[in-house]
Amino acid sequence: MPDDTLKDKILKSPEGRRMVSMVSPIYDKSYVGLWLFEVIGREFDGLKDIIESLPEQITPQTATWLFDFWEREYGIETDNSKTLAQRRALLMSRLQNPSAFTPRKVKDFAEALTGVSARVDEHAEPYTFRLYLPIETAFDQMIVDYMNRLKQAHMTFELRYEKSVDGALYFGAAVTTGIIQTIRQAN
Repeated sequence: MPDDTLKDKILKSPEGRRMVSMVSPIYDKSYVGLWLFEVIGREFDGLKDIIESLPEQITPQTATWLFDFWEREYGIETDNSKTLAQRRALLMSRLQNPSAFTPRKVKDFAEALTGVSARVDEHAEPYTFRLYLPIETAFDQMIVDYMNRLKQAHMTFELRYEKSVDGALYFGAAVTTGIIQTIRQAN
C-alpha cells in the first residue's frame, strides 16, 4: 500500500500516469522513475494543450499565446504594459481600417523620415502608386520595405526620383503648307 501512496503522491500529470500504466510495474516503486515519468508527462501535457489551442491561434480575434506574431505581422510594436484586450483592440482597428493607407500618409511618412519633400502619384499605372523624392536618401530601402509591407496586396509600389528645374524652355516649330497641282500637256 505505501507504494501506491508514493505513486499517487508523485504522479499528478495525466500523461505521466498513462505512461506508467504502459510499462513494467517495477517503476511503481521507483522514486526516481516516477519523477521522470511525471516530468516527461508534464511536457506532454503542455504539448497537448498547445496542440488543442492551435485553432484559436489562427485568427487574431481569439489568439492568446501567439498574439505577438499577429502584432508583428501587422507592424504593431508589442507593448506588454497593455492588457491583451487593449492590444487586441489596437490590432482589430488596424485590420478594420483599410483606408489608413492613404497617399497623404505615404507622403507624410516619407517626408518625416527623409526630411525632403515628396510627391505621390496615386494612379501612375493600373494598380500602381509611385512616391517621388527629389534626391536619394539613406532611408530609401526602409521606405520601400515599409510600403511593401503595408500596401494592399494587389497594389504595386515604386520609388522614383525627380527634380524640378527653374528656367525658361525654348522650342520652335515651323508650319509649311503646299499645294500639289498636276499640269497636263494640251494638244
